[in-house]
Amino acid sequence: MPGNFRINLRENASPFCFFVPRTIPAGLREPAKAAIMKMLQEDIIEVVKGPSDWCAALTIVPKPNGKDVRPCVDLTMLNKSVLRESYPLLRITELLASLGGSVMWSKIDANNGFHQCMLDPESKLFRTFITPWGRFYFKRMPFGILSAPEYVQRTMESILEGVVCMMDDILVHGPSEAQHWKNLQNVLFAIKRSAMVLRKDKCEFGKQEIKFLGHVISEKVSNLTLRKSKPSPKCRPHD
Repeated sequence: MPGNFRINLRENASPFCFFVPRTIPAGLREPAKAAIMKMLQEDIIEVVKGPSDWCAALTIVPKPNGKDVRPCVDLTMLNKSVLRESYPLLRITELLASLGGSVMWSKIDANNGFHQCMLDPESKLFRTFITPWGRFYFKRMPFGILSAPEYVQRTMESILEGVVCMMDDILVHGPSEAQHWKNLQNVLFAIKRSAMVLRKDKCEFGKQEIKFLGHVISEKVSNLTLRKSKPSPKCRPHD
């Protein structure tokens, strides 16, 4: 995504540093190490070789499939010192209320949307974290930072003007099938220009009924019908 995300701290911010990594259960150590090495290979993180005043702890969360794990960095202490951007985040009900009259839907999901935002170089050392395999810092936006959702929302709205989105979840719709496909084409062109990467297996196109932000959306006799869907088992650290 365009631009660099900068972490702004309060004037009275007091650094907090973990010097010893948290214990990782024996059964999760190998998957956890593999996940960290993958992030390093994908240029999401980088090895820290020098001193850093800020250093957070790593927590490992098993994914629902029972095989993979999600590395989560505990940002509690850093977030106490982070200044928020105060960009308005619409409520889900307000977003859904704007969909009345549409008859077709497409859902687009950015692939690890937060990691597609580069960090400002001066903010990197704030994002140092310690693991049993050394210290690393994020080169891209980490999950869980207090001001991140507002930045992502503002960036997405600037790329996709007039499209319903909640951070990296995008919904394209139209009052007719033809208008829907035209809107979708415009959105995909905008995404291509921004160089954003999508997750193909989570994108759905040309649906009469679709699940979005925990609701099932459909069109019944020109009236929008919304019903609450079952909660998703997916755990996202920034939620």
